Amino acid sequence: MARTPEQNNAIITGSIPRQLLLFFFPIWLGTMFQQLYNTVDTLIVGNFVGTQALAAVGATSSFVQLLVGLFVGLCSGAGVIIAQSFGAGDHDEVNRQVHTALALAIAGGAALTDRPAHQPPGAAPDADAG
Repeated sequence: MARTPEQNNAIITGSIPRQLLLFFFPIWLGTMFQQLYNTVDTLIVGNFVGTQALAAVGATSSFVQLLVGLFVGLCSGAGVIIAQSFGAGDHDEVNRQVHTALALAIAGGAALTDRPAHQPPGAAPDADAG
């Protein structure tokens, strides 16, 4: 049985508070898992590695939060642009925008994992690394 447009766009129909909660809970769950990861990271490093490593985790946490916020913002912006094209019925543009966003995410991830954060571009790798 074919779905009606109202069934395909269930978030724009019905009770507003219910739809907001359905939209909110996945975002909240992701935030909770990020916080849980940070807490467990601190506990494990503090209990099993040592105080210098714990200080390093604390010193870099602001930078990590900055990167997470940057990529969340980029994803939100891409979502807005993609939603506008989807709403306009321009599926070729949606396809192009989704692939562009994925390519940007992969390139950003590759740029961040290419070398350790403390190593400047073009520097020789650490002797004790890996």
